Amino acid sequence: EAVGAFALSFIGVGAILYGGPNSLVTVALAHGFVTAVMVCAAGHISGGHFNPAVTFGFLVTKRIPTYEAVGYWVAQLGAAVLGALAVRATLPDNVPNINPGLTVLAPGVSWVSGFVIEFILTFFLVFVIFGVAVQEDGTPSGSLRRRCEKAVNINRGVAVHYFLATGGVGRHGPAEAIVIRAFLMGQGTPSDKILIDDKSRDTL
Repeated sequence: EAVGAFALSFIGVGAILYGGPNSLVTVALAHGFVTAVMVCAAGHISGGHFNPAVTFGFLVTKRIPTYEAVGYWVAQLGAAVLGALAVRATLPDNVPNINPGLTVLAPGVSWVSGFVIEFILTFFLVFVIFGVAVQEDGTPSGSLRRRCEKAVNINRGVAVHYFLATGGVGRHGPAEAIVIRAFLMGQGTPSDKILIDDKSRDTL
């Protein structure tokens, strides 16, 4: 969590700072790519939250215990501060500070409006993350089902291949890895071709 949050802060602030006033696409791509890379690199270890709001969502739905959530928050917030300090420490001489790279309210936007916008967009983020796992009836979500189908289609005709299903028990049991295995077997995949990691905090 610390490495991912550091990378997001360092690259995100840097993209805003150096991208210029008309760099919306650059900033969006920078945030998207660093998040995707860090989730791939560390998602199997921590779940790849990198955002206190995501961790809060996992806490209130009882996917992680309180002490882990607190540890995540300390790692995320501490690393984000270090990431910003790293940007500041590497500024060229012609850039006096990192203020242009900070996500502050635009002129004319009240703190109430800013709060509402942040709340809505953060809700969308957490909603999407929760939409890729297991549903209440123990079946895979539409997103998870499509990911599994894509994996099956990619490996059709491949002589030797294995599937690694990962994902521990979330709010709705059984473990996500078990749900994935059942789906893959329903697609005709032999059980001996499916490896299980039902302790992982990430669903792949």
